[in-house]
Amino acid sequence: MKNFLSKTFEELNKGWIGVDLDGTLAKYDKWRGIDHVGDPIPEMIKKVKKALDDGIIIKIFTARVSSDDFEPKGREAIEKFCKDNFGLVLPITNVKDNSCIEIWDDRAKQVIKNTGEFRESSDIHTEKFESEEPTEAQIKAGNYKKYHMKMNGIKITIENPAGSYRSGKDDDGNEWRTKMNHHYGYIKGTVGAD
Repeated sequence: MKNFLSKTFEELNKGWIGVDLDGTLAKYDKWRGIDHVGDPIPEMIKKVKKALDDGIIIKIFTARVSSDDFEPKGREAIEKFCKDNFGLVLPITNVKDNSCIEIWDDRAKQVIKNTGEFRESSDIHTEKFESEEPTEAQIKAGNYKKYHMKMNGIKITIENPAGSYRSGKDDDGNEWRTKMNHHYGYIKGTVGAD
């Protein structure tokens, strides 16, 4: 596993993910003092390790370092938690800057960019799709941008996000085009009857 200090300039420019401590990385039921960090949450520890292995910069994003009253005991407890669970000390902050690309937090509610609307947990990030529609050749080859996600452990591929258009020709050669009101795709590893 890489130490965050050994990352290249290009890796550092990719941005960082802030991961909350209490209730996200470590179990939390009530305040037990600045120097107490709960037991690790195994599933989130795995996710952070995978992100680190993929070269993503992870920072512990916590209010425990928001005040001089909490320093240095709060920081020392988090550093020990990091060493015990990741084998290195991750950066620790309470400040979101322009390089922050995502925050993993048990208290957050995601908002759809530029709308003021809350994203429902079943929504996916359709803004990640390219705006250009694939060519006929790309469609036939299956070689165009698709979104991959997991829902309840099932791998799903979205071919056409809600709001995009699906088009083609029917058996008689007539062209058709339909605006997708819902996401259209398939469960990975399966073959449709059509």
